[in-house]
Amino acid sequence: MNYRLIASLFLLLPLLFGSSSAQEAAPEYSHPPISPPSTGEIDDTSPPPATPYTDVTIHGTMWQPERRGQFLVWKPQGWATQTVRKTAGYEWVHISVPIMSVMESRAQYVDKTEFCARSTNGAVSHPQHVDVYTGDTVFFTYNIAWPADNAYHCFSMNIGHNWKADLGISVQLHFGNATDSIYLYKAWTRSSD
Repeated sequence: MNYRLIASLFLLLPLLFGSSSAQEAAPEYSHPPISPPSTGEIDDTSPPPATPYTDVTIHGTMWQPERRGQFLVWKPQGWATQTVRKTAGYEWVHISVPIMSVMESRAQYVDKTEFCARSTNGAVSHPQHVDVYTGDTVFFTYNIAWPADNAYHCFSMNIGHNWKADLGISVQLHFGNATDSIYLYKAWTRSSD
């Protein structure tokens, strides 16, 4: 029993008399500055723009087909969605792009939007037309002149400086046959005050 009493007192001594380590203020931790990783697409050395802007991107695995049954292949992968139509023809695909309509109590105006794709045979299978929606209203429509190659391309749309409550991109794909793949990559928007 004495052993328990002595051990308890020994453990309580720092609490009764305090300890120098408990009375010292903890050193403040200084966080290093955090910068986004460089992707090669942003020039990190350029001065900040006169008007700040916000870019919001959505990954290429978020595309949705209008008629899923018409695709032989609809395969989201780690970098894009692979599409192959069952027969030659046209199909619509859609993606909703998140935007900040109001940030810090200030309306945000959409300036630009873009989507990216790649075809295994760009001469005959490629994106053909794009419509951009807010709600159920088309506010931008364009026939696309897609390069006749197999490279990754992005189609940019400068849509003015307009406030939008939401944003959806619809792309009509043309498939020249039932073997070509069209890969759908990211979509993004740029908005500013």
